[in-house]
Amino acid sequence: MVMLEHWTASINGPSWFYGFDIVFLALFVIINLIIYKVGVKAYGITRDRKYKNFSLAFFFISLAYLILGLSNLALYTEFYDGVVKGINFANWFYLAYIFFMLVGYSVLLLVSMKVRSKKLALLMFGYMLLFIAFAYQYYLKFHLVALMMLVFIAYQFWENYLRKKSFNSGLVFVTFYLLVMAEAMFLLQVWMPVLFVVAFLLQLTGYLAILTMYVRVLKNG
Repeated sequence: MVMLEHWTASINGPSWFYGFDIVFLALFVIINLIIYKVGVKAYGITRDRKYKNFSLAFFFISLAYLILGLSNLALYTEFYDGVVKGINFANWFYLAYIFFMLVGYSVLLLVSMKVRSKKLALLMFGYMLLFIAFAYQYYLKFHLVALMMLVFIAYQFWENYLRKKSFNSGLVFVTFYLLVMAEAMFLLQVWMPVLFVVAFLLQLTGYLAILTMYVRVLKNG
């Protein structure tokens, strides 16, 4: 099991939740892939590039959850014990999860802030790679960075909702508000592990909210 350095709490939440997290992660993969496919269809109907870029972001997020789910499954089944000794595969898989999750969040941030400069986008990805390469206590730092990114994204979509006052724009804001709260729960769970479960429930609700928005776009054209 991957542990926080100098922390006594597991990054996998309370022990009774082991295994259940695999179910949630599988749902996250499926839902985010559906969001990706529905988003591509929405782009085909509306020709609005934001749907295409959003879809790409959720594809990376689904890939991140897939990697984390397979890594946790390998941990619980003790698969790693039969692999080459001396290599911490769990940490490498977790770093891959962080990479693809931050790629997804970066794309969402660029889209929400309407950044069109490729140089600025490359600079952001460069800093992200440096963070992953030199991160220490990466669980804590990853969730802090993810929290900050999601706060900026949520704020952008809050302003968008205030301008449009539409149900769909409200769903998008609710999605990222819930993801912000989930990141806060992940940070606090080192003191109260049950908040890890709350974070998963918040994420599930958030992803279902944005999936609902995409379905509404398809239905209404």
